[in-house]
Amino acid sequence: MEPSNRTAAVRERLQGIHGAQVGMVGSVVAEAPDRGEVAMTDTRAAARAVVAQPEGQLMFAEL
Repeated sequence: MEPSNRTAAVRERLQGIHGAQVGMVGSVVAEAPDRGEVAMTDTRAAARAVVAQPEGQLMFAEL
């Protein structure tokens, strides 16, 4: 959902949902280096990228 044309309350709620998703994915991504499955130092950035991928696809599909 494109927040640029929404009210501030809706935008804040969407940002909160996005942050929660990043947190959930981040907890899983953070386990991967501990298991030796990947070599990364910024697991939060990786989690944001994982969440952003389907969001970007959805925005592209709406064009």
